[in-house]
Amino acid sequence: MGRLGRLLLIYFIIMSLAACQKKKVETANPFFEEWTTPYGVPPFDRIRPEHFLPAFERGMSLHNAEIDAIVGTSDEPTFENTIAAYDASGRMLQRTSLIFEMLAASDATPEMQAVEQEAMPLLAAHADEICMNERLFGRIKAVYDRREALPLTAEQRRLTEKLYLRFVRSGALLDEAGKRRLKEINGDLSRLSVKYGNNLLHENDAFGLELTADRLEGLPNAVREAAREKAQAAGLGDKSYLFTLHKPSMLPFLSYAKDRKLREELYTAYLDRCNHGDEYDNKALVNDYIRLRTEKAHLLGYDSYADYVTADQMAATPAAVYALLDEIWTPALDRAKEELAAMEEMLRADHPDATFEPWDWWYYAEKVRRRDYALDDEALRPYFTLENVQGGIFFLANRLYGITFRPIVAPLYNPDCLVYEVLDEDESHLGVLYFDYYVREGKSGGAWCGNFTEQYYENGERVAPVVGVVTNYARPTRSTPTLLNLDETKTLFHEFGHALHSLFRKVEYRGLADVEGDFVELPSQVMENWATEPEMLEQYALHYRTNDKIPESLVRKIRRSAQFNQGFEMTELLAAALSDMDIHSQREYAPFDVDAFEREALYTKRGLIPQIEPRYRYPYFSHIFDGGYSAGYYFYIWAQVLDKDAYEAFRRSGDIFNRKIARAFREKLLSRGGEADGMTLYRDFRGQDPDKAPLLKACGFWVEPEPETDSLAAVRLRSGSSCRRRTCSNCAISKKTSNKYVTMKKILSFMSLTLLVAGCADRTMPVADLPEIDTSNPLLAEWETPYATPPFERIELKDYEPAFDAAIAVQRAEIEAIVKNPAKPSFHNTIVALERSGELLSRIEGLFYNLLEADSNDEMQRIALDVQPKLTALSNDIALDPALFARVKAVYENPGWFLSKEDKRLLEKTYKSFARNGAALPADKQELYRQYTTELGEMTLKFGQNSLAATNAFTLNITDPGRVEELPDFVKEGLAADAKARGEKGWTVTLQYPSYVPFMTYSSDREAKEQLWRASNARALGGEFDNCENIRRIVDLRRQIAGLLGYETYADYVLEERMAENTATVNAFLQELLDETIDYARADYAMINDYAHAQGFEGDVMPWDWSYYAEKYKNEKYALSDEQVKPYFELEKVKKGVFLLANKLYGLNFARRDDIAVYHPDVTAYEVTDAKGDFVAVLYLDFFPRASKRAGAWMTEFRGSKVVEGVETRPLVSLVMNFTKPTETKPSLLTFDEVNTFLHEFGHSLHGMLGQGEYESLNGTSVYRDFVELPSQIMENWATEKQWLDLWAEHYETGEKMPAELVEKIVAAKNYLAAYANVRQLSFGMTDMAWHTLKEPFTGDVEAFEKQSMAPAQVLPVVDGTAMNPAFTHIFSGGYAAGYYGYKWAEVLEADAFKAFEETGSILGGPAADAFRKHILTQGGHEHPMKLYVAFRGHKPETKALIEKMGLTK
Repeated sequence: MGRLGRLLLIYFIIMSLAACQKKKVETANPFFEEWTTPYGVPPFDRIRPEHFLPAFERGMSLHNAEIDAIVGTSDEPTFENTIAAYDASGRMLQRTSLIFEMLAASDATPEMQAVEQEAMPLLAAHADEICMNERLFGRIKAVYDRREALPLTAEQRRLTEKLYLRFVRSGALLDEAGKRRLKEINGDLSRLSVKYGNNLLHENDAFGLELTADRLEGLPNAVREAAREKAQAAGLGDKSYLFTLHKPSMLPFLSYAKDRKLREELYTAYLDRCNHGDEYDNKALVNDYIRLRTEKAHLLGYDSYADYVTADQMAATPAAVYALLDEIWTPALDRAKEELAAMEEMLRADHPDATFEPWDWWYYAEKVRRRDYALDDEALRPYFTLENVQGGIFFLANRLYGITFRPIVAPLYNPDCLVYEVLDEDESHLGVLYFDYYVREGKSGGAWCGNFTEQYYENGERVAPVVGVVTNYARPTRSTPTLLNLDETKTLFHEFGHALHSLFRKVEYRGLADVEGDFVELPSQVMENWATEPEMLEQYALHYRTNDKIPESLVRKIRRSAQFNQGFEMTELLAAALSDMDIHSQREYAPFDVDAFEREALYTKRGLIPQIEPRYRYPYFSHIFDGGYSAGYYFYIWAQVLDKDAYEAFRRSGDIFNRKIARAFREKLLSRGGEADGMTLYRDFRGQDPDKAPLLKACGFWVEPEPETDSLAAVRLRSGSSCRRRTCSNCAISKKTSNKYVTMKKILSFMSLTLLVAGCADRTMPVADLPEIDTSNPLLAEWETPYATPPFERIELKDYEPAFDAAIAVQRAEIEAIVKNPAKPSFHNTIVALERSGELLSRIEGLFYNLLEADSNDEMQRIALDVQPKLTALSNDIALDPALFARVKAVYENPGWFLSKEDKRLLEKTYKSFARNGAALPADKQELYRQYTTELGEMTLKFGQNSLAATNAFTLNITDPGRVEELPDFVKEGLAADAKARGEKGWTVTLQYPSYVPFMTYSSDREAKEQLWRASNARALGGEFDNCENIRRIVDLRRQIAGLLGYETYADYVLEERMAENTATVNAFLQELLDETIDYARADYAMINDYAHAQGFEGDVMPWDWSYYAEKYKNEKYALSDEQVKPYFELEKVKKGVFLLANKLYGLNFARRDDIAVYHPDVTAYEVTDAKGDFVAVLYLDFFPRASKRAGAWMTEFRGSKVVEGVETRPLVSLVMNFTKPTETKPSLLTFDEVNTFLHEFGHSLHGMLGQGEYESLNGTSVYRDFVELPSQIMENWATEKQWLDLWAEHYETGEKMPAELVEKIVAAKNYLAAYANVRQLSFGMTDMAWHTLKEPFTGDVEAFEKQSMAPAQVLPVVDGTAMNPAFTHIFSGGYAAGYYGYKWAEVLEADAFKAFEETGSILGGPAADAFRKHILTQGGHEHPMKLYVAFRGHKPETKALIEKMGLTK
């Protein structure tokens, strides 16, 4: 854990301070203020090095005052007025100290080092003053002496004993001369600590091995690339490669560099750190350390410093430590010698006269691993991206403890950091977790976990900790993410275990927070056991390019090689632990040669072979000189005994994720801190003392002794019978479910079989040899539910992946049957067979991907990442199958007779789909197409995940009632409900529109609005969820795909299958609309700007001011506001009105069906029937926002409509929105815009529900993108129609109908700022087209590109540091790439189409509605949309219809 123990001298302060200084002081120093940051994290963005010394000084002053209050009372000492009061003291000093220690280790600037040098002696002196305060100790001792007679709880007694012992061990019983000398020693030790650490930091950063390409033989490309980027960062040019002493750079070099001289040079530099006889040499400091520590031990009554340290640990004595280390030393060294012998043979083959040296070990060990296990780090690294390993530890924590991790926006001390809120199983707040992964200058080496703030209780409530995990991993390169080796992977599991220990802690008294040093590594080291378990690897070890799971063959190799090199690894660890114990076990100090002492202790005394160096040598052994592990490095080995024995409990249960055992581990050990001694806690959990056998067996140092013959036979019998029982069990399952398998196989065969269709000679369909599938999985079984709706209540997350795998296998079998069909290709045995194939997979996809948007979680995101490459591979395998395409082409060229119009449309669409997906490409280009589309699928998925995460990551919590007083009640109630749901006080604003938009509209708090606007408009622009590189890659992949297929740009490729047909038409369309409306839009802005100035506003109205002043102006001009309208737009009433409109127009009826399962409690299901009572569809309504749902509103389908063998399947349609939730006092009340949104999405649902036809791929919304918005956008016209509003719009409290004058105001205001809104939409379409008409790779700045592309339509002032494209999911993860113009295109269509209703004089039914249903809604994609539109309207649409609708005619 590195430098985490730097403040050992004031250990008792750090571990026991809890009083919170609540008085807020008006000052620039953030330590003097209350923190209003998310979850109370430190305001890193405001903390500067110069703040620490004043904070330390004030913290010490306040602490002294609290101590004076404790000792100044004349009351008899009690637990409450002395022990508890002391435990609660010094909160400010503790807070400052924790933050300083973490930052001094992870971001050690020269300024921080200067502060450290000045502060450490002051803090040490302060600690001494308190622990040697006779009056304070007298009161503590008085309680301690009477502890048996006092009515103390077990925890209170434990705290009293620990505090008394801490004071004694800190010199409280010494005479005045002894105390004075101990203070001097502690001050000197604190200064040594600073000097030692700074020297080592300098040495780590000072050395660099600069090489050219010709000297890199043996190094993998990833290692070379990292070294080249490091050289470039150091200003060494493009032809240099730089290797440093940081392990992410050094160890790969030692493992792969063929040049022995270079390996020697690098490793020798590592060994000789702080050992050059110069100003950075630490040997003299080591002497000083031992002199001072030995004297300190003698002062306190101990023979040696090792005696002093171990007396407060589980081990209790140095003898117990030596007993453990010596027991393991011999077998470890013997194993290391065996490993050496194998490698020496290899060395002699390469260098016959060479002697094996320490710098050879990593190189030849890697060769042995490749030879004996066919395994090397470079084969493994691609499966261990840092992102995936982080996902792995999160998955493990969730499986074991049910906790989850939510990325949040919070202050960072370095841009490298990531930050998460940790939520318990019941979604209560556990704490905040920071990750700081990458190596950088000024950062201490190694890895550690520490607290920025610790858990404590205040007024009976738990205050959650803020925890930091710090590592030193290599940074990602331009082409490769950070890839970890197994050791680095285990390191993250290890440090995460420390983090869980802190996060789970629930101790009432801060003095009981910490545990013994040789116990503290148990929670961390036990986590490492899961890292390479097959069940874990399949969850997180995914190839960074293909997203494939790590192959079973590699998993077996990892397991088989688990004991590989264990002799070396354990020996170097033991050597370090023994050298630590030896140097601190000296009973008398005399000056000594540091190097000679080490050689004597290890090589002469214990026989360490010269080919192995200890893990750390004294001049750079920061753990024991600059950290908290003096006479304690054995902690790691002691804890290994505990961790291996603890993990045995999980292993023997047969379930490594056993929640019952995990719960016991958490409740009896992790959450209790130091409420009892470590051995007591361990026995409470395990029910026994720890056993060394699991550790020795894990390392391969001990083989279980042979039992007696009868016992061995019994063991063998049990083993054999167990195997047989497993086999029989599988057979039993097979027999039990065989009927299900047969039944489902018949069903799937039926899916692939259509016998006869009248009018064609060959109507037969190929019959696939389908694989068996497990119908106990609800996704693979028949759905015996109303209308075969999904049985959501039975579907679990674990069902998806096996279901996808099975369904993919089924479709492959169906495709194989088509390809291998000996019959001549025909429309039915090829085109229809293709249409029918994959129905099972489509069903699963329909479910999964819809829920991924509407009710997602981390596990679903992981499954999506895992499944996406498989689906892409399947799609490519079908599209690029030459035999299959040959059959499709044969039918296309000779379609035969008797094909209907619908048949011909399907044939044309199928052939074009193959051609447009690479089927006609040569083999080499097909392979490129596969690569590009596979990566594109991954990138678009990642883009959407980042956008969702970035949206959810930011919240603004307001606790001052004055800041929300002006807001309408409905807004305040919504924000309060959000806060309550998040466990926060006051009012919380999120970036979800039902929260964000009302706040921006009604609040005059410019500072808050600017913060919100910038957060919303910088989502995924930089930071943890940055999408900029994803945009560059997505756009370039699309460009390359288009180029492969013969198109100049991706827009050309897309638009070939759109109403617009080509890029020129779209650009001309956008420009025409812009030219017609830009002046009006600028006039809109000028109008609002002038109005704001009239209200006293100074300067230009900025984007965050726009909604506020636009709303105020609307209120004045039209006497209309959302607050007036919302009471008449109760969601239930709006729903009634929308259903009524569908009934008036198309005769549809809606009946709620509570017996139809839904995927979330917010969702309701409706049976939809037509005027004759015939079933039309099931409609799911999902109205309210939640963290698991992406922003926006959309319509989707779980199933489309089709006809197979005369049997019609009707659709299952879902509408998903994000309306304001009901509060405790009010129902959900919609704004006018939200009513429009409801109507819009409902129009999509009508398109889906009313679709008719034989082929699902031609029905419903399966139309061109620039046509699909017509049925939705036309519905918005009714929002301002009094005839419709009069039918249902009533005040939610009084029942009063919406007044006519209010309706008139709505109608009058319908074109308010219409030009501005139009131009804003045009700007989105223009940036979309700009991206997708690129002809060269884009490597520039995303923000700058966006500004340039949108400049012609820019109306509001431009704000640097913001961009909408990084969260523009429509075009980068949705289906609107080169298609966003379609919204405006469809507005032209709907403006002209709605005139048909107006012209008939009947907007609520009649001939226009009948014609729209007949020619548009039911037809789907059966014909080209222009033909359908002309059939409905009698003419083609014109842009002037939209201009007139907006009231902008000149």
